[in-house]
Amino acid sequence: MDLATMVTKAGEQFTSFWPLLWALGGLCGIWFSGTTVMRVIRANRFPGAPMISAKEAIGLMISAALMANLSVFINNFWNSYGSGQTVYGALSYSGAAGLGQLSAALGAVLTIASVFGGFYFFKGLLMFKNAQVGDSSQSGDQAWRGLGVMLFSSALINIVPMIESFRQTFGLVW
Repeated sequence: MDLATMVTKAGEQFTSFWPLLWALGGLCGIWFSGTTVMRVIRANRFPGAPMISAKEAIGLMISAALMANLSVFINNFWNSYGSGQTVYGALSYSGAAGLGQLSAALGAVLTIASVFGGFYFFKGLLMFKNAQVGDSSQSGDQAWRGLGVMLFSSALINIVPMIESFRQTFGLVW
Protein backbone atom coordinates (compact mmCIF):
# COMPACT_ATOMS: atom_id res chain seq x y z
CA MET A 1 0.00 0.00 0.00
CA ASP A 2 1.47 3.36 -0.96
CA LEU A 3 1.43 6.56 1.07
CA ALA A 4 -1.37 8.21 -0.93
CA THR A 5 -3.70 5.27 -0.28
CA MET A 6 -2.90 5.25 3.43
CA VAL A 7 -3.58 8.97 3.73
CA THR A 8 -6.83 8.60 1.78
CA LYS A 9 -8.04 5.82 4.08
CA ALA A 10 -7.05 7.83 7.16
CA GLY A 11 -8.97 10.84 5.84
CA GLU A 12 -12.07 8.70 5.35
CA GLN A 13 -11.82 7.56 8.97
CA PHE A 14 -11.30 11.07 10.32
CA THR A 15 -14.81 12.15 9.34
CA SER A 16 -16.10 9.98 12.17
CA PHE A 17 -14.60 12.48 14.66
CA TRP A 18 -17.26 15.09 13.86
CA PRO A 19 -20.01 13.29 15.84
CA LEU A 20 -17.52 12.88 18.69
CA LEU A 21 -16.94 16.63 18.68
CA TRP A 22 -20.70 17.34 18.69
CA ALA A 23 -21.18 14.94 21.61
CA LEU A 24 -18.26 16.50 23.48
CA GLY A 25 -19.69 19.97 22.92
CA GLY A 26 -23.14 18.86 24.08
CA LEU A 27 -21.78 17.21 27.21
CA CYS A 28 -19.62 20.20 28.08
CA GLY A 29 -22.52 22.57 27.46
CA ILE A 30 -24.79 20.61 29.77
CA TRP A 31 -22.02 20.29 32.37
CA PHE A 32 -21.17 24.00 32.35
CA SER A 33 -24.80 25.10 32.52
CA GLY A 34 -25.44 22.68 35.41
CA THR A 35 -22.41 23.86 37.37
CA THR A 36 -23.40 27.48 36.78
CA VAL A 37 -26.90 26.84 38.12
CA MET A 38 -25.44 25.01 41.11
CA ARG A 39 -23.04 27.91 41.81
CA VAL A 40 -25.94 30.37 41.75
CA ILE A 41 -28.00 28.16 44.06
CA ARG A 42 -25.09 27.71 46.48
CA ALA A 43 -24.31 31.44 46.50
CA ASN A 44 -27.90 32.32 47.36
CA ARG A 45 -28.65 29.49 49.74
CA PHE A 46 -25.59 28.92 51.88
CA PRO A 47 -23.95 31.70 53.89
CA GLY A 48 -20.27 32.20 53.21
CA ALA A 49 -20.38 30.60 49.75
CA PRO A 50 -18.49 32.48 47.04
CA MET A 51 -20.73 34.93 45.24
CA ILE A 52 -21.34 34.79 41.50
CA SER A 53 -22.26 37.94 39.65
CA ALA A 54 -25.12 38.12 37.17
CA LYS A 55 -22.64 39.03 34.43
CA GLU A 56 -20.58 35.93 35.11
CA ALA A 57 -23.65 33.66 35.31
CA ILE A 58 -25.12 34.99 32.05
CA GLY A 59 -21.76 34.74 30.28
CA LEU A 60 -21.30 31.15 31.43
CA MET A 61 -24.81 30.19 30.35
CA ILE A 62 -24.27 31.73 26.90
CA SER A 63 -20.95 29.89 26.54
CA ALA A 64 -22.63 26.65 27.63
CA ALA A 65 -25.41 27.13 25.08
CA LEU A 66 -22.86 27.76 22.33
CA MET A 67 -21.01 24.57 23.27
CA ALA A 68 -24.21 22.54 23.32
CA ASN A 69 -25.01 23.77 19.78
CA LEU A 70 -21.46 23.63 18.47
CA SER A 71 -22.20 22.70 14.85
CA VAL A 72 -24.76 25.49 14.50
CA PHE A 73 -22.39 27.98 16.12
CA ILE A 74 -19.51 27.00 13.82
CA ASN A 75 -21.78 27.37 10.80
CA ASN A 76 -23.04 30.79 11.94
CA PHE A 77 -19.50 31.91 12.77
CA TRP A 78 -18.38 30.88 9.27
CA ASN A 79 -21.35 32.69 7.73
CA SER A 80 -20.07 35.88 9.37
CA TYR A 81 -17.29 35.70 6.75
CA GLY A 82 -20.00 36.02 4.12
CA SER A 83 -19.52 32.50 2.83
CA GLY A 84 -21.79 29.50 2.40
CA GLN A 85 -22.54 26.47 4.48
CA THR A 86 -19.89 24.50 6.35
CA VAL A 87 -19.22 20.94 5.18
CA TYR A 88 -18.61 18.38 7.93
CA GLY A 89 -17.44 15.44 5.89
CA ALA A 90 -14.86 14.30 3.38
CA LEU A 91 -13.46 17.21 1.37
CA SER A 92 -12.29 17.30 -2.21
CA TYR A 93 -10.42 20.16 -3.79
CA SER A 94 -11.32 20.73 -7.43
CA GLY A 95 -8.07 22.59 -8.08
CA ALA A 96 -6.14 19.36 -7.58
CA ALA A 97 -8.03 17.41 -10.23
CA GLY A 98 -4.94 17.21 -12.46
CA LEU A 99 -2.85 15.46 -9.81
CA GLY A 100 -4.32 12.01 -10.46
CA GLN A 101 -4.23 9.71 -7.45
CA LEU A 102 -2.70 12.45 -5.31
CA SER A 103 -5.89 14.52 -5.60
CA ALA A 104 -7.67 12.00 -3.33
CA ALA A 105 -4.76 12.15 -0.88
CA LEU A 106 -4.87 15.96 -0.92
CA GLY A 107 -8.59 15.81 -0.18
CA ALA A 108 -7.88 13.47 2.73
CA VAL A 109 -5.22 15.82 4.12
CA LEU A 110 -7.67 18.71 3.86
CA THR A 111 -10.32 16.60 5.63
CA ILE A 112 -7.90 15.83 8.48
CA ALA A 113 -7.01 19.54 8.76
CA SER A 114 -10.70 20.42 8.83
CA VAL A 115 -11.38 18.01 11.71
CA PHE A 116 -8.44 19.44 13.66
CA GLY A 117 -9.91 22.88 13.00
CA GLY A 118 -13.13 21.72 14.66
CA PHE A 119 -11.28 20.68 17.78
CA TYR A 120 -9.35 23.97 17.83
CA PHE A 121 -12.66 25.83 17.52
CA PHE A 122 -13.82 23.94 20.61
CA LYS A 123 -10.58 24.96 22.35
CA GLY A 124 -11.22 28.60 21.43
CA LEU A 125 -14.73 28.37 22.84
CA LEU A 126 -13.29 26.93 26.06
CA MET A 127 -10.84 29.84 26.24
CA PHE A 128 -13.75 32.24 25.75
CA LYS A 129 -15.68 30.48 28.53
CA ASN A 130 -12.69 30.57 30.87
CA ALA A 131 -12.50 34.32 30.36
CA GLN A 132 -15.93 34.55 31.99
CA VAL A 133 -14.70 33.00 35.26
CA GLY A 134 -11.14 34.36 35.33
CA ASP A 135 -9.95 37.39 37.22
CA SER A 136 -10.75 40.70 35.57
CA SER A 137 -7.12 41.63 34.85
CA GLN A 138 -6.61 38.83 32.29
CA SER A 139 -10.14 37.91 31.24
CA GLY A 140 -10.18 40.39 28.35
CA ASP A 141 -6.97 39.00 26.94
CA GLN A 142 -8.24 35.44 27.32
CA ALA A 143 -11.50 36.32 25.56
CA TRP A 144 -9.70 37.94 22.61
CA ARG A 145 -7.32 35.01 22.28
CA GLY A 146 -10.31 32.62 22.31
CA LEU A 147 -12.03 34.70 19.65
CA GLY A 148 -8.87 34.66 17.53
CA VAL A 149 -8.57 30.89 17.85
CA MET A 150 -12.23 30.52 16.83
CA LEU A 151 -11.71 32.86 13.87
CA PHE A 152 -8.72 31.01 12.44
CA SER A 153 -10.03 27.55 13.24
CA SER A 154 -13.31 28.27 11.43
CA ALA A 155 -11.16 29.13 8.41
CA LEU A 156 -9.34 25.81 8.92
CA ILE A 157 -12.64 23.94 9.08
CA ASN A 158 -13.57 25.49 5.75
CA ILE A 159 -10.14 25.12 4.24
CA VAL A 160 -11.24 24.47 0.65
CA PRO A 161 -13.10 27.79 0.24
CA MET A 162 -10.21 29.56 1.97
CA ILE A 163 -7.67 28.05 -0.45
CA GLU A 164 -9.83 29.12 -3.38
CA SER A 165 -10.19 32.63 -1.93
CA PHE A 166 -6.42 32.96 -1.52
CA ARG A 167 -5.83 31.57 -4.99
CA GLN A 168 -8.22 34.07 -6.57
CA THR A 169 -7.00 36.98 -4.46
CA PHE A 170 -3.35 36.54 -5.29
CA GLY A 171 -3.90 35.30 -8.85
CA LEU A 172 -2.23 31.95 -8.24
CA VAL A 173 -2.48 29.30 -10.92
CA TRP A 174 -1.94 25.60 -10.42
